[in-house]
Amino acid sequence: MQIQGVGAELAVVLPLVLLGEVVVAALVLGLGGWQPPRFLAFPRTAGRRSRIAEAIGLAGAWLALTVVSLWAGYVVSFMAVHALLFTLGPAVALIGLVVSVALLAAIPVAWGVFIRREARRLSSRHEA
Repeated sequence: MQIQGVGAELAVVLPLVLLGEVVVAALVLGLGGWQPPRFLAFPRTAGRRSRIAEAIGLAGAWLALTVVSLWAGYVVSFMAVHALLFTLGPAVALIGLVVSVALLAAIPVAWGVFIRREARRLSSRHEA
C-alpha cells in the first residue's frame, strides 16, 4: 500500500516533529529556570471566573498534548510492531502490540498528572 501525496507524509511526520519540539522546549526551559511572562501566569484574582478559565486552559493543554502524543505514539508503535512481525515473528509482534497498547493507554494519564503537578507548582510559586 502506498500513501499518495505530500499531505499524507505531513500527517505522519508533523506530529512527531511537534512532539519533539515540545519535549526539547520543556527541557530547555525547565532546566534553565524559566519564569513565564506575566500574561501567561495564573490569574491572581480570586473567584469562580478565574478558576473556570484556569481549568479550561489546563484542559486545552492536556487535550492538545494528549492528541499529539497519541498520534506520534501510534505511528511509532505501528512501525515497531510491523518491524517485529516481519523480523521476529507473530509471537513477538503480539507482545510488542500489547506493550504499545499499554503505553498508549498511559499517555493521557501521564499528561494529566504532569499538567496538574506543574499547575500546582506554578500556582504556589505565584502565591508566594
